[in-house]
Amino acid sequence: GIADAKQKALEERAARQGLEARSPFYGLFLFASQSLNGLWTTTTIQAALAAWLIWLLWRTLAPGAPRWTAYGVQAITAVGSTLPFFAGFAMPDVFAGYIALAVVILVAAWDKLSLWERWALALLLGFCCTVHGSHGLLILGLLGVSAIGALLVKAPSRRLLAPLATLVLVLAGGYGINAAYMKSVQIQTGD
Repeated sequence: GIADAKQKALEERAARQGLEARSPFYGLFLFASQSLNGLWTTTTIQAALAAWLIWLLWRTLAPGAPRWTAYGVQAITAVGSTLPFFAGFAMPDVFAGYIALAVVILVAAWDKLSLWERWALALLLGFCCTVHGSHGLLILGLLGVSAIGALLVKAPSRRLLAPLATLVLVLAGGYGINAAYMKSVQIQTGD
């Protein structure tokens, strides 16, 4: 009986530790999107986010290009990359690629973005930061690379202040939200 009780306590503790290992925020996104029309809604939202980011990257970094080239970039991405494969998964890993695109857009094209686009990118990055533990580290790494790159090309610091500050705030917010969740798990379970 004692061995069984010890085994049960060990299994319960392992199950509670799983609460800290996975993001409830991606789970909430999955629940909400799949409640509408199943996995297709999740896939459509993830693919639409990718299409928006690619279009925004094209619009800001190639402003003089003919419109048909935007569709060409979308088609090449759809056919020649693994994006459709990962967008079809119900896993937060696809958001790592979205982070890279969003950071490039914010840092390289801040002045070409409307206010709502800046907010949308910041909110998307904040969501990305909460859905997987490694995504905050990716943002941190890209923030460092952006800062070093700006120093190397002697970019005007005033121009980079707003996008880099946005990334710092996104990181702080994402880590704060994840820390609050982990603390709530600790309070509820004692682990």
